[in-house]
Amino acid sequence: MNIHELDGAGRPRVGWCFVPKGYLVAGDVMLAQKIALETDERGALTVANKFFRVSITELAIDFYRGG
Repeated sequence: MNIHELDGAGRPRVGWCFVPKGYLVAGDVMLAQKIALETDERGALTVANKFFRVSITELAIDFYRGG
């Protein structure tokens, strides 16, 4: 499950991917992520995989600029 960090305007800025060890159903994974972020946000983000969201619009602009 991915966690999306939002900017001041409510748009996704960066994403974080982390899951607890072991097999859990989706609802339990989300609860574990919530608890981890609320009790030790820095620790949770230290082990998370960070990714950036790129919109189709951003890709199109980059394409037309020759990027």
